[in-house]
Amino acid sequence: MTRSKPYAQGALDGLCGPYAIVNALMHIGHRGDPADLFQTACSAVSSRRWPALLWEGTWFGDLKKMLAACMREFDAQIDVQVSYPFWRTAPANNNGYWAEFDEIFDDEDVLCGIVGITRPSDHWLVIARDGGRIVFYDSEPLKPMKRVNRKSLYAGVRGPKTKKWVIDRRELVVFRRMD
Repeated sequence: MTRSKPYAQGALDGLCGPYAIVNALMHIGHRGDPADLFQTACSAVSSRRWPALLWEGTWFGDLKKMLAACMREFDAQIDVQVSYPFWRTAPANNNGYWAEFDEIFDDEDVLCGIVGITRPSDHWLVIARDGGRIVFYDSEPLKPMKRVNRKSLYAGVRGPKTKKWVIDRRELVVFRRMD
C-alpha cells in the first residue's frame, strides 16, 4: 500500500476566496463564529454560480460581493474600512506595485489585505507585511502561515520563471482600522 499526502483545502475545491475572507476578518478581530462568516460569504454569491463555483473558484467580483455581505452583517463588531486600491488602475509594473503597496502598508491603521495570486496556482491569500518580508496567512492547514522574502514575489500577469509567487496587480483588498 502506498501512503499519500492528505489533501488540503484548495486541492480539490475552489473555496479559497471565502476562506481568505474568514481568515482576514478573524485576523483583524472578528469575535464571532468563523462558520457564520463562511456561510455569509458563500451565500452572497449568485445561485447561478453554484455548484460550478466549487471547482472553478471565486473571481474578484465574487470576493467583493462576499466581503460586502460579511461587512454588512458583522460591521457592528469590527470598525474597519475595506478598499480595493488597484482595481480600476493597477500600478504599471512590479516596482510600481511594491512602491504603492509599501505606501499603503506603512499606514499603521492598515491591518492586513487579501491578494490574488496566479503562481504557484490561482489562489486567494491574506497578506501582511513584517518589515521587509511578506506574511501570507493561508487556508492550507499544513502550513497556514508563510513568511516570504519579497525577492520571491512578482506583481504582474506573468512573472519570470525565477519567481515562486506571482501576484495579480489588480487584486488587492485592504482592511483599514477606522477609529
